[in-house]
Amino acid sequence: MNNNKNPHREGWGRKQRTDAVIQSDSTPIYVGSKVVGRVVGDTFFKSIKKEHFLQKPPAIAFDIDSLEQAEQAGAVKVQVTDSDSGIVYRSSITHIRKHGKCFNRCHGDQIFLVLEGWTKNSKPRVIQLRLITE
Repeated sequence: MNNNKNPHREGWGRKQRTDAVIQSDSTPIYVGSKVVGRVVGDTFFKSIKKEHFLQKPPAIAFDIDSLEQAEQAGAVKVQVTDSDSGIVYRSSITHIRKHGKCFNRCHGDQIFLVLEGWTKNSKPRVIQLRLITE
């Protein structure tokens, strides 16, 4: 059956999801065989849960290889979203390399940047559009 005539077939009458568009125009970044983020344009996007932040000191860490992959894919900036709170952290890779600290806690060579070193938004902004009636 033709997709444009059958509302029960996948894709019929649906708009393409934004995350699907981002993924198709992005480069996946791996640690081992696991995708840990994606590069879109000049930004390395990563989403993590609060439990994956470093506690001592409070910081965000990266596998050094993941930053190198991101740079090879064209990234110069990093954007990390705390998927629990919605807080968005931003930095340049240059800033992370200059002000970050290297370490290895049995998970390979990593680098962290303390939370005070990031620019952050408390929550992504939501814009409400007015409905114009005639």
